[in-house]
Amino acid sequence: MPNDPASEVRRLAASLHAQDAATLLRSKLPFVLNALSPTDIAQIQRVLDARVAEPALDDQYAAATRRELAHEHAQGIYRDPQDGPVRYSREMRLINAEASYLGSAQYGIAIPIPYQKLLAPGALTSTAPDSPEAAFFLQIRQKLDRDGVTLHVAPTGQDPGPTAFAVWLSAGSGGPEIRTTDGRLTNDDLLEYWLRPIQGAYQALHAPLPKPQVPTAPDGVWFGLGAGEGGTLAVVGRDTMIGVMYSPDSYEDTFLLTMTHWRLGLGLGASAGGALIIATGGKTPYSFDGLAVGGWDFKAGLGSNWGAFAKGIAGLNLGAKIASTAGGLVAKSQLSVKEWQAAAVIVRDAVKGHKLADASGPAIAVMPIPLAGVALEASVYYAFGHCSVIVL
Repeated sequence: MPNDPASEVRRLAASLHAQDAATLLRSKLPFVLNALSPTDIAQIQRVLDARVAEPALDDQYAAATRRELAHEHAQGIYRDPQDGPVRYSREMRLINAEASYLGSAQYGIAIPIPYQKLLAPGALTSTAPDSPEAAFFLQIRQKLDRDGVTLHVAPTGQDPGPTAFAVWLSAGSGGPEIRTTDGRLTNDDLLEYWLRPIQGAYQALHAPLPKPQVPTAPDGVWFGLGAGEGGTLAVVGRDTMIGVMYSPDSYEDTFLLTMTHWRLGLGLGASAGGALIIATGGKTPYSFDGLAVGGWDFKAGLGSNWGAFAKGIAGLNLGAKIASTAGGLVAKSQLSVKEWQAAAVIVRDAVKGHKLADASGPAIAVMPIPLAGVALEASVYYAFGHCSVIVL
């Protein structure tokens, strides 16, 4: 009966004190162990075995080659040792089969895991339905439903060693690590992962008090690019939108605005789109926290200048940015310094020039931008809902 390469490799690796897969997982991410099947654990063991077995098999193969060359030499067959023997001995073929079984295992493995098996009790839920966390958890759940969670096991360096392995989780097959102490995905773990691209956002969300230095806009004008997901059925639609808002006077003065609202009007259909958000009447970001989104008639306020304003915004091609930018909604809604400079000029001229900022109180206008960026929508849609603010 021919030797089984898998069994032979396991025997060799055990004799070389290869790390045990279950022991490794128990020391790194013990909660993940409960979500893996015996087949998954066997695949991880193959990676750990390869770390110590590959060098040993190389040495065995070199020794078997020398023996076969010596055997051929004794039979009067002379060959350059660099060319190897005329034929492969049985021993060489068996070692080759074991090396083939290991394949690319030396580089590590990625194993998809149903993320529901890793969620801590209460994860992806918020005690306050209208809070920023609620909007973020909705986006995180959508990403996990789409991409899942992947367990990675890989060697950490070039030198062979039975314990030199890294174990981590990611959303999808790659990307940043989801930082978790034991493999259990908690609310804090998922929020930290989602908000990591925005420096200071996670800390601001959990800060017990507002930041001492709150950005201000003397004229009460702010603007930003909103990235949203939602849709319309007939004339009613629901959107979740996240926008990084900027002062037209300073690129550094920003805050994060989230809106989950219903809207009325002829819809765009189910889509993930962009919108220009203009907020007025609030000298600090907290002026808009909890603000009810209403039907501020921004288009009517601009009157005959609406066409020029729409053309100017369309020329920035922000819709294309939303369509092409990878990552979550927060990442999509960030503007570069160049994009901010160009948009600030248009917003400043429109809002300040026509005194639209002289409203009786804080107000927000939301203007959908087609993904192709050809032109701004003909009108501002009517929406009703609430806003939440995080000062970064």
